[in-house]
Amino acid sequence: MSICLTFCSKTEEQDITLVGMWRLDKVCYSDGASNCDNDSLDDAGSDEVFIFREDGTMRLTTGNTSCDGAYEYDGKEILDLNSDNTSCNFSNTTYRVFDLQANSVTINPPCREACIKAYVRI
Repeated sequence: MSICLTFCSKTEEQDITLVGMWRLDKVCYSDGASNCDNDSLDDAGSDEVFIFREDGTMRLTTGNTSCDGAYEYDGKEILDLNSDNTSCNFSNTTYRVFDLQANSVTINPPCREACIKAYVRI
């Protein structure tokens, strides 16, 4: 009689990517006298959604308004958005990406004062 036991330990790291749909969840906008940090986030009260596709195209939807464009993400922090549609408010704009997790990310637009926009994957 022969008994064969195999024990496998395989650790696979899941690639965390910006590709997907992200709904705005929490926000903080500084008035110049206050700071924005994770303790000062408020419910967004917005239906803003980013959709980042694998082919480098994206859509930003807020309410009944949608803007299509392209994006480049350096995989670390720099997110460049571009659109040929002049009514889109993100044409040739650099955003900052912080704390990209499997189901949450902070994507900050350029702000005069500190701001935080936290999104959840949908």
